[in-house]
Amino acid sequence: MSDDPYFEVKAEVEAALAQLSSTHAQLGRASPNSEERSWALAELKATLAAVVPDLEELEESVAALEEVGVARRLGIADKEVRARRDFVERARGEIADAKRKRYSASSSAYPPSYHTNAPEQSGTDGETDPNAEFEMQHQTLLMEQQDRTLTDISGTVGLLREQAHLMGREVFEQNRPLQ
Repeated sequence: MSDDPYFEVKAEVEAALAQLSSTHAQLGRASPNSEERSWALAELKATLAAVVPDLEELEESVAALEEVGVARRLGIADKEVRARRDFVERARGEIADAKRKRYSASSSAYPPSYHTNAPEQSGTDGETDPNAEFEMQHQTLLMEQQDRTLTDISGTVGLLREQAHLMGREVFEQNRPLQ
């Protein structure tokens, strides 16, 4: 198992989760509208952006191991597969919590009149709107899907560019004897 890349990616995710916790603690100590607060918010955003692809990679590897017979062929015990799934779920929860904290920390710099779900405006006597959280999760999911699509398109365009370059070179080489 020493050549299993899962452990390397897991270590990166654990380090990022520790960084998220540390940065969130700094954010809590920073005064509103300070440069330190802005830096901490930017650091939170960057760390979240970096850890999500790693976590998705771990989740895909665990899903592959959970397919019938795959873990056994690779010599990985069912207990280890469950432990990996538990880690992925725990990390996903911590990341979701960090995203909520980042969102609430970044929006708390504005006066209550700018909050769309402020209790004064919602009329629910302090209750939060359950649809707002769903909508935020939905928007995040849509943005992630759009990012993946754009990445796929970028790769396709790159391949087309390489093929066009090769075709141009071939045409040039075949025109040479004709001249």
